[in-house]
Parts: sequence; C-alpha cells; structure tokens
Amino acid sequence: MTVRIGIHFLRHRLLRAAEKYGGQAAYSSVFRCSRGFDAIGAAPTGRDGGEDTTFEDTALEDTAFEIWDEHETADEFVGRVDVLVGIPDIRLMNARARARHRPPYLALVMGDATRAVPWRAAFMRQFQSNDTLVCSCSADRDILRMFLDTPWQSSVDVAPMPTELEGIAPTGQAPTVVAEALAGVDPRRPIILSAERMNSEKGIHHVIPLVAYLRDHGHDPMVVFLNGGADAAKTAYQAELEAQLAATRLTDSAVFLPFLPTHEVAAAYARAALVTSASTIYDNNFGYIPIEAQATSTPPIVTDWGGYRDSVLDGKTGLFMPTTLQTDGSVRVDWLPAARAAADVLSDPERYDRMARAGRQHVQDRFSIQAARRIYSELAVTALERNIDAAPPWRINELGQTAIDVGWTDQTDTPDRTGRRAWRASHHSADHAALHQLIYGKYATCSEGSDPP
Repeated sequence: MTVRIGIHFLRHRLLRAAEKYGGQAAYSSVFRCSRGFDAIGAAPTGRDGGEDTTFEDTALEDTAFEIWDEHETADEFVGRVDVLVGIPDIRLMNARARARHRPPYLALVMGDATRAVPWRAAFMRQFQSNDTLVCSCSADRDILRMFLDTPWQSSVDVAPMPTELEGIAPTGQAPTVVAEALAGVDPRRPIILSAERMNSEKGIHHVIPLVAYLRDHGHDPMVVFLNGGADAAKTAYQAELEAQLAATRLTDSAVFLPFLPTHEVAAAYARAALVTSASTIYDNNFGYIPIEAQATSTPPIVTDWGGYRDSVLDGKTGLFMPTTLQTDGSVRVDWLPAARAAADVLSDPERYDRMARAGRQHVQDRFSIQAARRIYSELAVTALERNIDAAPPWRINELGQTAIDVGWTDQTDTPDRTGRRAWRASHHSADHAALHQLIYGKYATCSEGSDPP
C-alpha cells in the first residue's frame, strides 16, 4: 500500500509576492526551501545534483509525494492524502478536523523554535498525538523538548530543508562578474569567500582576522565578500569592514562583489579554497551557505552555532569556530582554532581533497532532494504507526508556560532583523534573560562559566 504524503510548504500568495518583487528576496532561505519541497513532489528518481544516489529503503519505495496547488479545496486535498507536511496552515488544520481519517501532520518549525511560536496554546490544542514537530536542526529539537511534554519521544524530530544541489552547480552561463573581479589573480592563490549578507550578526568581521592569520602563516590568501555595495549603496557595516581590512593591511587582498545571481554564486564557490560563515543570528537553524559550499567540493569554515552543527562535520567536511554564550546574552566567536586548522588543511593537499570529497558526500546523503524524500518518508511512516489511543496529548509544560507568561512567544521581527532587538529591549526581565540563556545555550559551543565540551 502506497502512503500518500501531501506537501504544502507555504501559502502561495506569499511566494507570489516574492516573485513579484524579485531580487534578493527570491534567494532567501524560505523561498529556496519552498523550491526544494516542490522538487520533492516532482523528483521520483534517485538522481539529484548530477550524481546517482541509491537508497534501499522500503519507506521510500512505498510513498508518493503530492503538492497542494491550492486550486482544489483544502477538504479535497486532505481527503486524498495520508500524511500532511508543511508549515501548519489553518485551512488544512480545519479541513483535517472535518476529515474522517484525520491524517497526521509533519509540522515544520523552521526558524520558530527559538521564538517559541509552536508553544502557543491555540496551536497545540489542534495537535493530534500522532503529529510531529519537524525541526531543521538538532538544537531546535532539543529546545522544543525542554518546553513541551510530548506524546512520544519522536514527536519532536529533525529533517533537513530539501536542497536542490544541482541549482548551485556551475552552469554554461559565463560567470562574468567573478571572472572579471579575479582576473589576473594567480589560480594557486587561496580565495577565502564570505557569501553572507552585510549584517553584523552574520559575523563577517570575524573572517578578517582569520584571513590575516593565514597571510601571516605563509598562505597569501585573498578574501572575497559577496553582497557588497558601492558608493551610496555601501552600508555602514561594510564601511566598518573596510576600515578593519585597512588596519590589518588586507585592503589590497580584498574584493567586494555585489549581490550575484545563482550561476555567479556557483562560480564563486567553485573558485574558492574555503567558504566562511560566522553567523550567530538567533534563528540560524539551517544555513544554505555551508551546504552549497560542500556541494561544490569547497570546505566551509563556520561558527559552531545552531544548525551548522548538523550541516558541517567538524574536522571531516569543514571547520568550526567555537562560540561562547556570555552572561550578558551576547555571543563570543573564537576564530583562532579554525584559522590554525585552516592553515594546516591548506598546507596538506591530500587532507584538503579528503575533506572536499567528504563534504560533497555528506550533503548528498543528508540534504539532497532524494535524501529529503527518504527522511520525510520515514517520518510519515513513523507517524502512521503510532497508536494514538495509547499516547497522552501534547502539553505545554511549566517552563513553556513561563515562556508564554513573560511574553517570549510574542516576539516578532522585521526583514532587517531590528524588530526583535527592539522588542527585547522593551520587554527585558530576569525571566526573559534566563530563557534566552537556556535556549541559546543549545546553540553555542558552551556558556560562559561552564566547562567547554
């Protein structure tokens, strides 16, 4: 018997708005994830990212994925599937309540675990004991398990955001921007690529001392920053980075490139020796940059923070910069261990090649479209096998209720990430600060005052 898995990642009107405005919004994580879920429904073969992948998994063989295009009614869609997958949609939740078979929901948490949105009582009242909260990283799973009493241990689980790895592979389009920017650069010179947005919480300033260390230890690196601006388009943060480059005598070894389309980004990844991301942003629960870097056989250097622990295997597919959650709630990044390790890797071509091959295999095995089909199939089968009569209901525990009472679950944000900081400043309390430390202690390498792992 085939299990029919119904996918509806996000309301189509939100996706149409991004398509209307285009530009950088269409390349953000949520829309890349949406395209990945669309690809799950359209990719029944074992081929992804240009490589053959074979899974001997009966769960995959006995499942079929179907996409809700919103043309049929929610009741019709719910009526013909066995399991639902997506960010919980009230239309599908209500249709399920009316359905005879009430399919379990694999409810995607996405970036909401650290904001506690799934702990809201109204949401939990509609949850069935065979539903699953699906997080995109292990840290978010551990956070939610602190605040919820769940019917089953597996009621909060982890699955990747499906990634179209072939989308980041070099194409036939000529990468003119990257080629022109690096024209005349010795191909043996290591390129250190920063592909993050120009945002201080993305930690780009930590890359500069790392590059200076490599220079001082004989590697003559060049650093390339994506998403930069020129003249009036230059941000204050970019100006700070340029001053930092000047202070470390790296100005002549740095290039700022603008926002690039996918084929140009693919060329930048492929040209780089190492790709960096020092993000400590509050909802860094996945991160496409290290996954895309590994897909192009370029090892990443990332912060040991949140979702990067799942997407990068330290010392095997990439390198970690340790993080410390300090008592004031800020995060300290220690770039030096990664710089030392990077210098060693660049000095050892055989080790570098092993790391590059392991990274490519890791993302194929865990983050490709075919891997996502396998993982979501397994979660669906697990949900259907649960005996709902033998399990207690979902319950927000005492700690979760405290999060609601002090207003933690009311946090919202703005596209430039300033809204949440303003909210935090106006709602500060001892309980709020304690929750912050408890939650982000799951994201960091260690907390100040504790023994490092």
